[in-house]
Amino acid sequence: MNKFPEVNLIVAMTEGGLIGKDGGLPWKSSLDMAWFRKQTMGHPCIFGRETAEKMGAGFPLKNRPCAVISRKGWPGAPKDTPVFSDLLDVCRHFEDHDKIFIAGGARIYSLALNSASPWMPNQPMVDTIIRTLFPDGLVDGDTYMDNDTLNLMACEFTHSNWEHYKLKQQNGLYGYASDDDDQDAAFPGFVTAKSADTLFPWIQFEILKQKGRSA
Repeated sequence: MNKFPEVNLIVAMTEGGLIGKDGGLPWKSSLDMAWFRKQTMGHPCIFGRETAEKMGAGFPLKNRPCAVISRKGWPGAPKDTPVFSDLLDVCRHFEDHDKIFIAGGARIYSLALNSASPWMPNQPMVDTIIRTLFPDGLVDGDTYMDNDTLNLMACEFTHSNWEHYKLKQQNGLYGYASDDDDQDAAFPGFVTAKSADTLFPWIQFEILKQKGRSA
């Protein structure tokens, strides 16, 4: 049997589905950035054109092949950044990789969750959702996941790995430890940062697997 890339959707959002403000993120969190880097490093990342443009000098990502989805094209795309009009085509472009990450924005997330796999037509495109979840009510913004997308997340995916972290400090580093951790225990290495630049009393890092995923 051929080995197909695992298609991951990676997103940071509040409980109510807020994901953006003025084309960027509604919050500042080094811990979330550390989680994103840990998950995506070395793997292709796919963005919508508007999201990529708003990233400015931060796009394309370092040490991660990037591609853009745009029905209108992108004449100003950075050199060596492929632009596709179809999400299935960009997945096929990266078919030699073991993982692909769909990284936003809202319309690309919705499209991915409502599409079939380019390799297995009877299977959904997205195998795994990797999500940072923040509490509601502490930041405002203007871009939300639509209700249909949120319902797909809730109905079609199940928790395969779930942790709830709280902020603490150790040896000059800030990180999130689970509720059950001893206060002197070492940080999980993937969520440490040099500053506590977050407004939130808690953060959840979740990995949600598609129900009924074929091997």
